Amino acid sequence: MSNLMLHAGGYSASLSDITNIVTPRPTATHYPISHRYFLDTVLDALAYHGYNVTDQKHGLMGPAGEDYFGVITLDRKSPGGDFTHVLGLRNSHRCKFSAQAALGTRVFVCDNLAFRASDAVVKFSRKHTAYILRDFPRLCIDKVAELPGYFADTEQQIDRWKSTHLGLDDESVRRTAADICMTALTKGATNGRLLPRVWQEFRRPDGPGGHSSLKDNTLWSLFNAFTEVEKGTDSPAESQRRTARLSTILDGTCRVIAEPDLGLEDMYADCMF
Repeated sequence: MSNLMLHAGGYSASLSDITNIVTPRPTATHYPISHRYFLDTVLDALAYHGYNVTDQKHGLMGPAGEDYFGVITLDRKSPGGDFTHVLGLRNSHRCKFSAQAALGTRVFVCDNLAFRASDAVVKFSRKHTAYILRDFPRLCIDKVAELPGYFADTEQQIDRWKSTHLGLDDESVRRTAADICMTALTKGATNGRLLPRVWQEFRRPDGPGGHSSLKDNTLWSLFNAFTEVEKGTDSPAESQRRTARLSTILDGTCRVIAEPDLGLEDMYADCMF
């Protein structure tokens, strides 16, 4: 997205802001690293492998900026040129979560952002324990080396969504879309406040977000209805979890449509939530 989504109480931050956050002293069991060191280590690993960063958005949360969130946009576009790849970053000084980065996508026409399911994403994570300063740079370099394979997986995944139609007529499209929406609600890929807006976006005559290029009866169109609503929410952590769960649900739908003998009970049998 053009603007980083923040938790309630979070705020946008400059590189100077991030640099000035004081890192707590380590304890016997917790070794926090500075937000700027974390960010620079990821950026160094990307540069080492020849990636250019086209945009960065950063945010902080907590009375002393204890939690950091960032979105790094890479110069790797999809073959069709309609989306690019991003890394979502987060670091915490207060044992809330590990130092992490996860792969996602950003759709150019609407600037929608989403992340992939955790079982199908390059995700480098390191707990704040002893030797994190020694181990984290090598971990980042090794994980960035794996990015091309995950780029290809993501591009193939989105190609499947684009080619998977929800039905042959308006009634069947609406029925299938409604089933997916209810599954998304029960599986935590959306919530009761957001779901009506998702449906409105999907049914818009001019396409999700008013983008005619996204108007269709495919999973890709429904996906963009979800992410159009997500970009107006205020929690990057929850949004990341929801869009990752959504990707799993859409993959399960592709499987059922491709194998109609599968029952609804099998639809998400091996999905990871």
